[in-house]
Amino acid sequence: MILFVLPAMAGLLDTLTPEERQVVLCQQVATPAEVVHDYARAAGVWGACLAESRRTGQDAVSALLADQLGIIQARASAAAWRTADPNRYAIAVLTVAADQRSTYYPGTDIADVFRAWMQTEAGKARLEPARTITLVWEGVAPEDEAEARTVAELFRRHVSDLGLKWADPGHPDVDVIVYATLSIAALDPATSGPAGALSRAEARFEATRVRFRTLDDTTDGFRVGSIAEEAEAGLAREAATRAVCERAAARLLKQVLRAVLK
Repeated sequence: MILFVLPAMAGLLDTLTPEERQVVLCQQVATPAEVVHDYARAAGVWGACLAESRRTGQDAVSALLADQLGIIQARASAAAWRTADPNRYAIAVLTVAADQRSTYYPGTDIADVFRAWMQTEAGKARLEPARTITLVWEGVAPEDEAEARTVAELFRRHVSDLGLKWADPGHPDVDVIVYATLSIAALDPATSGPAGALSRAEARFEATRVRFRTLDDTTDGFRVGSIAEEAEAGLAREAATRAVCERAAARLLKQVLRAVLK
């Protein structure tokens, strides 16, 4: 299977691991079928990608591809409910996602299904005890407070984009508290552009624990990271920060799904 990289994907690919990058390339081939809801044909694409990765012994890639194939197969199996019974459709697909080990999904499959679920009365009711999110920083040095506020705002935007609600720390009506630390560091330049070596930065967002206050439950946290390359150090730092916030929100969605669908 020959895979082509769209120009608009170049920046995204730079922030992904090699395994995730391979999954995104397969996504490009599957997208035409997925956008017209032909999930049976899309499953054929993902199945071919998975077979090739297994043939070449790419175990890490195979695990990601197998999970993505599972999502598409769930959508294919539940296709009759997509418009007839959106709640049933969403539960069928999101339960599969919640049970998988992967925390990264290409495209907007999971987020789109989740947002559609939130438009149903049944979905709103199911999520009610885990819908309002807040972020509490742990171990952030005073000199980093301004950047911590910026990152919290970026994280808030991505959380809100998913259809979850946001509350500032200390608000009495909070369902989920994410306790987290943040680190952003410059890395040695690795490649060269027209103007010379590109600046690199790495951002790491670690949730030490996630407390589901309304459900009276506390789960283990998670770690996500991102590396970005840009012409200037400040731009690289900003790009890595934006990417890590998006990943953290997606990872939090996984925890929320596990909490409400278990």
